[in-house]
Amino acid sequence: ILSRLAHAVKTLDAQLTAYDMAAAVTTVYEFWYKELCDVYLEAVKPVMKQEDAAAKHATQTVLHACLHHGLRLLHPFMPYVTEELYQRLALLAGEPRASIMVAPFPQPAAVAAWASEEAERDMELLASLAASVRTVRAAYLKGPLERHAPEVYIVCRAPAAAAVVASQLETLAALAKSSRSPPPTLHLVAEGEAPPAGCATDVIDASLEVHVLLKGLIDLSREVARLQKEAAAVEGRLAKLQAKMAMPEYATKCKPQQQQEDAAKAQGCEGELAAIGRAIAQFEAAA
Repeated sequence: ILSRLAHAVKTLDAQLTAYDMAAAVTTVYEFWYKELCDVYLEAVKPVMKQEDAAAKHATQTVLHACLHHGLRLLHPFMPYVTEELYQRLALLAGEPRASIMVAPFPQPAAVAAWASEEAERDMELLASLAASVRTVRAAYLKGPLERHAPEVYIVCRAPAAAAVVASQLETLAALAKSSRSPPPTLHLVAEGEAPPAGCATDVIDASLEVHVLLKGLIDLSREVARLQKEAAAVEGRLAKLQAKMAMPEYATKCKPQQQQEDAAKAQGCEGELAAIGRAIAQFEAAA
C-alpha cells in the first residue's frame, strides 16, 4: 500500500502540474477507495485480531501514513471534510492539532523510496486469486449456500508465485470473502498433486488455477457445460492465432516482436485448454 501511495503522489503531482483536474480527482479516488479501503483495510483485519503487538503497531503505522498523506492529497478537492478528519487524526495519534491548510503537500521525492514493483506484482497476484474465488462463489454459492465457507485449492505452477501465495494465505482468505460470506479455507496444491474431484474451476492463466470444492452442493454437470463453453472460446482464439501464423507472408511481413507475442499467446491458449480439459475430466469423474 505504501508503494501505491507513492505512485498516487507521483501521478497526482504530474496531473496537477498539467492542470488535468479530472484525472487528478480520479487518482485520489482510486487510491482511497479501490486500494486503501477496498484492499488494504480488508487485508489487515486478520492482523488486528491477533495478539502480536508488534505486527499491530506496524500495521497502524502504515495506516497512519496512508491517512496522513491521503488526506493532504484529497484536501484541494474536499477541503472541509479533510480539515475535520486531519485534526481528528492528530488527536488519535497524540499529536498537536494543526490546520491541514498549512501542512506540506506530499511530494514525489519524499515518498519515492516506498515504491516497490515486486510488492505491487505480488499484490496483483493475490488480488487476481481473490477475485477468482469471489467470482466462483458468486456463480454457484447462492441463497442459503452464500454463507457456506468452501474449501479452495490453488494450483500455482510458477515456483516464485507459489511461494508468495504460501506466505500470504491469511491475507488471501481475508480478500476472498465478501460482506455476506465468510472467509474460505485455502489450500495450496503441492507440485505433482491435483485438487480433489468435484471442484468448480477458474483458470486464471496457464500457470494459475482456482478450484472451489462444490461436490455435494451443486449440480456438477452444469460446471462441465460451463467449462466446455470456455474451452470453445479459447479454441476459437487459438485457431485465429494459428491461422494468422500460418499465412505465407507472416514470417516476412510481421515484425519479430509481434511474432514472439503471437507465439506466447498461442502457448498460453494451449496451456489454458490443457487446464480446462483436466478440470472437465475431474468433474465428469466426480459426477
